[in-house]
Amino acid sequence: MSKPKHHCRRSLSPTCCPLPQSSSISSSLQSYTKPPMILANQIYGKSETMTSPPSSSQYPIKIERPIIRIDDIYYQTTTTTTEATNNYGTIRQPYHTLNINQSMSKYGSSIIHSSQSSMLTTIPSERYGNRFHCCNMERFIKTIIPFIPIIGWVRNYQIQSDLLADIVTGFTILALHIPQGLAYGQLAGVDSINGLYVSTFPVIIYAIFGGSRQISVGTFAVICIACKDVLIAMDQQGLLLDGLKFNRTGTIGIGNDAIPPATSIEVLTSLCLLVGIIQFTIGILRLGCLGALLSDPIISSFVAACSIHVFTSQIFGLFGISSKIDPSNEPNIPFDLIKDWIRFIERIPSSNLITIYISIGTIITLYCSKYYFEPWLMKRLGLRTFAFPIDIIAIIILTVVSYWANLPGNFSVTVIPKIEGGFAGLPVVPRIDLWSSLFTSAVLISFIGYAATYTLSTLYARKHGYEIESNQELIALGLANMGSSFFLCFPSSGSLARSTVQERIGGRTQLASLISSSMIVVFITYMSHFFEYLPKCVLSCIIVVALISTMLQCSEVVHYYRQSKMDALVWIGTFVNVILFGVGNGLLYGLVIQIIVLIIQIALPQFSLKINIPNSECYIPQSANHLFIDQYEIIVCEHVGPLIFLNVERFKRSFHEQIIVPIERRIETIRLQQSTYQQHEMETTSSMKRTETLTIIIDMSRITFMDEKATQCLIDLKNELKSFNQSICINLRLAAMDIRLLDRMKRAKFFDRFNMNQCYLTVHDAVIDRWIEIENNCTNNNR
Repeated sequence: MSKPKHHCRRSLSPTCCPLPQSSSISSSLQSYTKPPMILANQIYGKSETMTSPPSSSQYPIKIERPIIRIDDIYYQTTTTTTEATNNYGTIRQPYHTLNINQSMSKYGSSIIHSSQSSMLTTIPSERYGNRFHCCNMERFIKTIIPFIPIIGWVRNYQIQSDLLADIVTGFTILALHIPQGLAYGQLAGVDSINGLYVSTFPVIIYAIFGGSRQISVGTFAVICIACKDVLIAMDQQGLLLDGLKFNRTGTIGIGNDAIPPATSIEVLTSLCLLVGIIQFTIGILRLGCLGALLSDPIISSFVAACSIHVFTSQIFGLFGISSKIDPSNEPNIPFDLIKDWIRFIERIPSSNLITIYISIGTIITLYCSKYYFEPWLMKRLGLRTFAFPIDIIAIIILTVVSYWANLPGNFSVTVIPKIEGGFAGLPVVPRIDLWSSLFTSAVLISFIGYAATYTLSTLYARKHGYEIESNQELIALGLANMGSSFFLCFPSSGSLARSTVQERIGGRTQLASLISSSMIVVFITYMSHFFEYLPKCVLSCIIVVALISTMLQCSEVVHYYRQSKMDALVWIGTFVNVILFGVGNGLLYGLVIQIIVLIIQIALPQFSLKINIPNSECYIPQSANHLFIDQYEIIVCEHVGPLIFLNVERFKRSFHEQIIVPIERRIETIRLQQSTYQQHEMETTSSMKRTETLTIIIDMSRITFMDEKATQCLIDLKNELKSFNQSICINLRLAAMDIRLLDRMKRAKFFDRFNMNQCYLTVHDAVIDRWIEIENNCTNNNR
C-alpha cells in the first residue's frame, strides 16, 4: 500500500518552525481540537496508573490533522539547483537557507544589508522605522554601558528615592567593613591595615565596572583562609622572609632560577595581581561559563569546610595562645588541620585567663545582639530591616577598656599590631617573580572569588529585576584585584554577610559602597591609630560569630542526599578533602570528584519503554518492562541524555534486553506453534508470519547530543532488526528529533543510510501513521 503524501513546499521564518502551510493542513488544523490538559500529578502521583493495558478503543487517540514528518518542518525541496536524489528520494536543504528577506518581511522588520559584512541587523519597524534616528554620543554611551555599568545607573539615578537609602546603607556597611577589615587582615596572615585597604580600593574599582548594584566587595573569609594557606605553603618552601623557615643565604633555588625570599604582603600582592589577570583574561575571552564547574554541592561543602578551617585558625586567638609552629615538636601527620588541633590542645595550659573571659563575653554579646536583639528590635519598632552596629561598638568599648586597664602591660593580653595611619609609600609594584609558585593557587582563588561574587550577583539581580553578565563580572573582579594589588591588597571578592546586609537595608546602587569606602579612607588617615590597644581576641570573636551561619551549612548534606545521592557524594567528597588537604588542594580534588560523577551520570543514562496515556497524545515511561511488548505491534522507547561513545554500549544493551529479547521470545513462540500444527495449518501460520509487522519508535526528544559512534549504533540496530525479516517484519522509526541533532546527523550522512520519511515530528505522529497502515491492511485483508 502506498503511503499518503504529506510533503509540501512553503516559506519559513528563521525564528520559528511553523507547521506546513498547505491548504489541506491549514484547514485541518483550524478544526483540530486539543485533547484535555493533563497534570503531572494525575499521572505520576498515582501508583495504580498504567498497571493494565488500555483498551483498543482508547489507544491511540486520533488527531484531526495530517501526519507530520521531520522533513515537512525542517527541510524544503531545493528549487534553485538541480535536485539530487538518493535511494530514498529528494535531498532537502535546511530551513535556515531560505530567503531571509522574504521570511522576515512577515514580521514587520527591515533588513539592512552590508556589502562589506555578512552580518544582518534587524530593526523593529514599530520603533525605528527604516532608519536610525539617534545621535553619535547616545550610540557611544549605549555601547560602553555594558563595559562600564556605573554610567548606566548614574544616568538613571533617582535622587529622591535612592539617595537617602544609599547613604544609610553606606554607613551601615561601614560599621561592618572596619571590624571585618581589621579581623580578616589578621586571618589572611598580614597586618590589619591590609584588610582595611582591601575594604577600600577593590570596592571603588568594582563599583565602576561591576554589574551588581547590591553586592558588597572586599574581604571574604574563604579567600582569606586560602591566602593563609598560600603563605603556609610558601613558608614550607622557605620562600617567606618573615616566616618560620628560610634559606640562610637569603635565596631559595627553584629549578635553574634563584628566587629571593619575600615578605607575606609581597606574596599576597603578587597573588592578587595574578588572580586579577586570570579573571580579566577569562572574562575577555568570554569563558565565564567555566564557573559552572563549581556546582552548588561543591560551593556549599567548600564554604562549610572553609568555615571549619577559619574557626580552627581563630581558636588560638580566643584563648590567647600562640599559633606559631614549632618544627621540632610537630606531629608527623600529613593533615594540617589535625596538626593545628593537636598543637592547640597541647598549649591549652598556657592560655591567658583574661583573654578567655573577654572572648566569652564578646561572643555572647555579639551572638545575642545578632540573633535575638536585632529581630526583637525590628519587631518592636515595626522595621522591615535593621542592622545594629554591635561589632564596631564592641571594638570601641573594648579598646577603651584595654587602654584604661592597660591590659597588655598588666595582664599580658595580646593586642593587634600597630596600625600605621595614612597611605604612605603607596602605590607599590607587586613582584612577578613569584608567579611560578603561585599560579595553581591563583587559578583556584580566581574561581572561588568569581563563584562567590557571581552567585550573589545573580541572586540579587533576579530579585530586583535586572540582568548580570557573567563575563563582565569576571572583568570587574579582575580589574578590582589588578588595581588594588598596587595598594598592598590581597585578593577580594563578594561577601555573603555584608551583601545580605546591604540588600536588606535597602541599598539601591553601588553608591553605598563608594560612601563606605570613602569613609574608610577617612578612618585610615585620621583614626586608625586609636585602635592600638584593641585586644586581638575581639577580632577573633567577630570572625567566629560571623561563621556560625556558615558552619550550619553542614546540615545541607541531608538536603542533597534527599535530592540526589550523587550530589551528596560530591558534597561529602569535597568537604572531606578540604578538611584534610587544605583549601586549594581540597577544592581541586572536589572538582575531580564532580567530573567523575558527571562522567558516571553520562555513562549510565536512562532507557525505558513508553506507553500512551489514554485519550491524549502524551507518552510516559511504563512502570513494568515488557508489559505490553507482546500485545501491541508498536513499541515506543526513549533514551535520556547525550548518546555518545561513553554510553552507546549501554544503550545497545538496554535496547537488546527490553526490545530484542522479547522479540526473540515472540518469534520462538511462533515457531513452537508451527511445529504443533499440521502442514496446511503451518502454511497458514507461515502466511500470517510473513505479513506480521512490528514497529519500533525511538523518542529522540530527550537526546541532547549524538556523536559519530551513536549514529553508527542506530544504523547497526536497524540492520540487526532487518535480520528478523524472515520471521517478522520490523520497522525502526525516529520521532521528536531536535533541529540541531537533525543537522548534525545530516552532516554525518546518516540519512544516506536511513530513510528520512521514517522520521516524525512527534511520537504520536509516528504511532498514528503506523495505526493507519494497520487499519488499511486489515481492510484489504477483509476484502
